[in-house]
Formats: sequence, C-alpha cells, structure tokens
Amino acid sequence: MPEVPLMSRQRSTGLEVSARVSVNLKRKRKELGYSRQEIAGMLCVTPTVIRHIENGISEGTEKRRVRVISIDESVVIAETLGMSLEELCKEP
Repeated sequence: MPEVPLMSRQRSTGLEVSARVSVNLKRKRKELGYSRQEIAGMLCVTPTVIRHIENGISEGTEKRRVRVISIDESVVIAETLGMSLEELCKEP
C-alpha cells in the first residue's frame, strides 16, 4: 500500500509536529554520531538551541514550555541531517 502524502493526512498541531521534530532530530543526530555542538555549528546556532529543540524548551522562559519549531527551522534541520522534511516530521 503506498504511503499517504503528509499533506493529505489529518492535520497535526504545531506542538505535535514540534514534538516529532524534537525526537527525530535527537535520534538522527545520535545515529550520525554528531554531538549537539557539531550540529549547532552546522546550523549556525548554539548548542543550547539544539538542546532546547531536542527537549522542547522555549527560549527565554523561566517556566518550561513546549517550543514550536518553525517550518524554516525544520527545513534547515532536515537538509543538514540529510533527511526529507517528511522524515523529520513523521511519528517516531
């Protein structure tokens, strides 16, 4: 059975997609043997930003909040890790 394209599936909220990106980023980073610092260098961000994305923490907050990842961030992360956007955003 062919896979249903991402756009024709039931819509996910930004928080749901961000949670999947967080899990898939961490999994793929470890699979490729990269440290947070190495990925951060490739993406021109700090290792703290990568940690926040992987842990779903919103920047500049005293309380932990879920961080919603923008489509632009997702595209750059996917390209840097050699993944498709669909692969990065799929359920783990």
